[in-house]
Amino acid sequence: RYFYGLYLQDILHSILTPSSSGCQVELIQDQALSLHEFDNNLFIPLQNGAPIKADKAVLAHGHLLPKIHFNFDNSIP
Repeated sequence: RYFYGLYLQDILHSILTPSSSGCQVELIQDQALSLHEFDNNLFIPLQNGAPIKADKAVLAHGHLLPKIHFNFDNSIP
């Protein structure tokens, strides 16, 4: 996780550094309530702020439970 964190930090730094690519990233600390698409735009209502209009969105919903359920009672099925 440490090295992956460093990798993400480097990627984020390169994105936030002004460039001629026209890419603009704004960091917002809030909770997205939903995601709606209308006329090729995304609209994201936030819990503590005004809705965001965006071209793209990344859904990062954390760790999911494993699909494989393990039997830990030491018995062989």
